[in-house]
Amino acid sequence: FHAERAPRLRIADRVFETLLRAILEGELRPGEAVPTQRQLSTQFGVSPLVVRQAIHRLEELELVRVRQGSATMVLDPAKATDVRLIQLQLEVARPGDATALAAIESRALFTLPLLALAERRITPAELERLDRRVEMFRDDASAEERATFQAEFWEVIAGATRNPLLQHQVRWWLRVSREINANRSLQTGLFPREFYHELTQCLRKRSGAVQLWLARIQRLCAWAEEQPGHTLALERRRATSKRARAGGSTT
Repeated sequence: FHAERAPRLRIADRVFETLLRAILEGELRPGEAVPTQRQLSTQFGVSPLVVRQAIHRLEELELVRVRQGSATMVLDPAKATDVRLIQLQLEVARPGDATALAAIESRALFTLPLLALAERRITPAELERLDRRVEMFRDDASAEERATFQAEFWEVIAGATRNPLLQHQVRWWLRVSREINANRSLQTGLFPREFYHELTQCLRKRSGAVQLWLARIQRLCAWAEEQPGHTLALERRRATSKRARAGGSTT
């Protein structure tokens, strides 16, 4: 693990985010000791107080274990229970990394309960609003136009669920996932205008929307699994590296 010197602005946040990313991306692995506060203070070029604040925030998120008189140990992020970690993981995610790809999958799967409830509860007025938005949408839309369309389309469906918790989650997903979503060519290929039209027709018939969406996102998940940053790809590389080391040790 190597830490670059932190910039002058937002020093405390930069130290925390760097350590957070190192834990989430496996640079600092579960069971390993975090560098001492003195070492981190030197590497980052900050005061020990700033480092202690960052370590304390990591402890609150159940990412490290701090014990007086002994090394601070990294804990397994997959076992953390603090819901705030989801937001932080998405904030530090970069396009194509494991967290960003997981977010793409999660957002696609999260849509299933929306459609299940919307099929039961959507009104004629809401269906007309969906029709108007689909009619105005173009397959050659810019990334910004596509993001605007998706926000408007799914907010109508969220409203049709009559479930305030799902409505809030939709707004949250739309806000945090714009920068880490799948690329435009993938979006156009999997979700063209005709697909949204067909989805709206299923909602009008009150049947088939969930099945249609589930079949389509299987292709999205297959695409994600092929990306080098996906968790499955990372696990395969680790397994290959482990076998290579084991083979070398026997020769």
